[in-house]
Amino acid sequence: NRPTRPGLSTGYEVLDDVLGQGGIPCGQTTELLGKPTSGMTTLAYRIIASAHRQQQYAIYVDLESAFDPNYAAVCGVDLRQVFLARPDTETAALEIARNLIEKGDVGIIVLDLGQTLPRMAQVRRLASSLSHSGCVVLMLFSLREGMNPQTVTHGSSAALRLLIERDTWLTQHADIRGYRSQVLVFGRHSASGKRVSIEIEIGTP
Repeated sequence: NRPTRPGLSTGYEVLDDVLGQGGIPCGQTTELLGKPTSGMTTLAYRIIASAHRQQQYAIYVDLESAFDPNYAAVCGVDLRQVFLARPDTETAALEIARNLIEKGDVGIIVLDLGQTLPRMAQVRRLASSLSHSGCVVLMLFSLREGMNPQTVTHGSSAALRLLIERDTWLTQHADIRGYRSQVLVFGRHSASGKRVSIEIEIGTP
């Protein structure tokens, strides 16, 4: 088995400091939850970029064809080190992830599930395989209006869950240059309940 690394940087020092252990924990599943233009995808891309800086390959399992290669590259993702998979169902997505983890050939797997919620029994089986590896698994969920992020993946095995919410638009000379988002840590992580601000500039990482 691959020796475990302490963690992967989120690309935001203030968030890494709150999470400790280098950022996103290896050998575990981490959930990112947010509405469109919350900053969730940007955060995921920056974590992939951190894996690439450690010479690790990434798998992006894209259930709703949402992967944006141009913006991913802006965020530091090396597209030559990303394998893009587009399965038809969430069950197939989780099976792809589990097979890759067991082979030990990848540093990070992103499961972009859109608004499709998997059965938690399947996620727990994935977590069992993951615990013996140094791989990071990110599960991205796109929240609909009115969804409660605290219960949307009830029964999840993820110790770390991050809710990303756009806080305010950032302007310069009356033009929108980006936005500020709030990242809330919840789940069973030691930093649960803490909140940090990150800034995302349009067109830049």
